Amino acid sequence: MNEAALYLSAIKTRLALSSCVAQVEVVAEHRIQDRGYFRARLVLMNGDFLEVSEYFVIRGNETATLE
Repeated sequence: MNEAALYLSAIKTRLALSSCVAQVEVVAEHRIQDRGYFRARLVLMNGDFLEVSEYFVIRGNETATLE
């Protein structure tokens, strides 16, 4: 598994285990060796809806998020 895949797996695990998140729907996920994109729709425990996205680049042992 490459570094981008590991990073995405960690993000999805954190969202799934969060006590604030009731439901996670992954809308888009793209990755290559050292970069990727992730987009998800979340339903929070209080019923609110949240959509998140992230484009990231992994450099060495760091992950840089581009806004």
